[in-house]
Amino acid sequence: MDEQNVDKILNEKMERLKIQFGILQDIINRKSEILSIVSMLAVAFLVIATFNETILEVTSFIRGLLAILLFLIPLNLWSNLLDLTLAEQNNRKIIEEITGLNIKKEIKENRKKEGKTWEIITYINSYMPWISCIVLTLIILIVIFLILQPLWN
Repeated sequence: MDEQNVDKILNEKMERLKIQFGILQDIINRKSEILSIVSMLAVAFLVIATFNETILEVTSFIRGLLAILLFLIPLNLWSNLLDLTLAEQNNRKIIEEITGLNIKKEIKENRKKEGKTWEIITYINSYMPWISCIVLTLIILIVIFLILQPLWN
């Protein structure tokens, strides 16, 4: 087997490996999404049940459960955001390897062509998921504190 055939076989295997890696990353992301959905549904059911004292009496144990379930929401959101960020970085790297382009540089050049206002808007938009997670995490931590506060008195 000559060197060209070996290179061709290796390139084909590398392409198949990249496709499989993308599929694997998608599966990991989907599994993370399930965690968020389950924790939000559990909190919703528990909150609904605590509205009616005949269904579920709000005891110290229930307050603790509610706090734990509420804490799972930002934890899962941060996990999803991190997974998506890592997937984005890996996919950019793969695209850069295939095309030979520097994607970050291309994006910056395109933003500059569209004008300063659009450049600022797209820059802020790229950080909105992080900003939203920070705000939601702070709100949920405050709510958890308020739920647990009667236990400390």
